[in-house]
Amino acid sequence: MDGLEGALTPGDLAAATVKEVMEAIKVKMKSLFGAMVEFKMDVKKNYDGTYQRTYLIDGRASRIYNSKTRNPHGQLVTQNITNMRYNRSHVLISMDIEHKDVKGLTSYTHRKMDYHDGAKAMVPKTQLVKKLDEWTVTPQGEEDGVAPVGHPVRRCWEHEEVRRVSD
Repeated sequence: MDGLEGALTPGDLAAATVKEVMEAIKVKMKSLFGAMVEFKMDVKKNYDGTYQRTYLIDGRASRIYNSKTRNPHGQLVTQNITNMRYNRSHVLISMDIEHKDVKGLTSYTHRKMDYHDGAKAMVPKTQLVKKLDEWTVTPQGEEDGVAPVGHPVRRCWEHEEVRRVSD
């Protein structure tokens, strides 16, 4: 009788198997969820003394706040870039940009890129844009390229060989 109590039963074997599977799932979920956790990258000092913040998900930029540039007239433009999306090859395919000028007027742009086949993030020569769509809403609420009937028309450059800007 004592020998039977020490032996594993089919229920014990099933419980042990379920426990192993649950541990494997737990480890996999931690690695997947950990890869999708956003963390703050080192800040970059802008030329005017302010700081730009870049946030990453899985090693790729997901948001850039307080990026300072100058427009063709030399005026300061502050950009906040959000919703940065990437394809399976880790090449940027879309983003939303908020532009704020020196007067505090804000415009919004959605940019979407389609690349030629074979574009890879680590090979800049392959990152040729096949199609670039861009929609802009001005500070006055006007949409760039609105048709007379009120349907938004997107600016679209078909089959232009535009290289992706590398950092």
